[in-house]
Amino acid sequence: MESHLLFFDIDGTLRDETTGLISKKTQKSIRRARKQGHLCFLNTGRSFSELDSDVVKVGFDGVVCGCGTYIYYDGKIILKEEIQGEEAEKILELIKKCKLSALLEGEKHFYVSKDTENKKLLLVKKYFGEEVNKRCCFWEEKAPKFQKLSVWLDEQSDFTCFENALKEKFDFIKRSDDFYEVIPKGYSKASGIAYLADKLQVPKKNTVALGDSANDLSMLTYAGVGVAMGNSALQVKDKVDFVTKSVEEEGVWYALDQLGLLGMEEQVHE
Repeated sequence: MESHLLFFDIDGTLRDETTGLISKKTQKSIRRARKQGHLCFLNTGRSFSELDSDVVKVGFDGVVCGCGTYIYYDGKIILKEEIQGEEAEKILELIKKCKLSALLEGEKHFYVSKDTENKKLLLVKKYFGEEVNKRCCFWEEKAPKFQKLSVWLDEQSDFTCFENALKEKFDFIKRSDDFYEVIPKGYSKASGIAYLADKLQVPKKNTVALGDSANDLSMLTYAGVGVAMGNSALQVKDKVDFVTKSVEEEGVWYALDQLGLLGMEEQVHE
């Protein structure tokens, strides 16, 4: 079989969001795919600073972070978009003016306001775990450098004002009625696939993406084969080539096996 590039979302795809675990069978299936000559990449909305060792130690050939704004491959950074200085200050002023809560997601650190009280943002921060939270800074105390940001709204927020001020330079992914990811234009999980496929001279038809949520849609619809997890929303399942089992039912293994990416010599067991 020709070598393929395989791209995996983390939360809800590799990792069970209820238990926070990546199953042994999922880990083994990725190692098996790599033994077959396929290259495996994380492709996540998380920034590089938001990756934890439990994910990294699974073993990947590289990572696409921050919805395509940061790519690490072959031991080095090969692409990095960074928001800092005056541009970052403008965004911080808008966040305050429009009464939003925000998470600024960077390579070495992620940033919140020391006055943050938004419960959903704080739950996300808690979900990251102790290891990742050591990289958290207050933007009032350390000038932020970041690839993308996430914002949460409440009844006092003026999201229209915020969006209008940034829409020429940024795209907005609606994750829920009160939660958006904000990404520099030209970048997405799909652009990360395109960049690596071009660099590694792998045809688009030999790219496979696995994901479960709205911010995965760009890569799921761009890749040669888009695979939605069984736990995905209907809007995701309707736009892919293949729907696998849920993360709890070993959907990653099932998809790679059904696509013939694990080879025939060895069965993957728990």
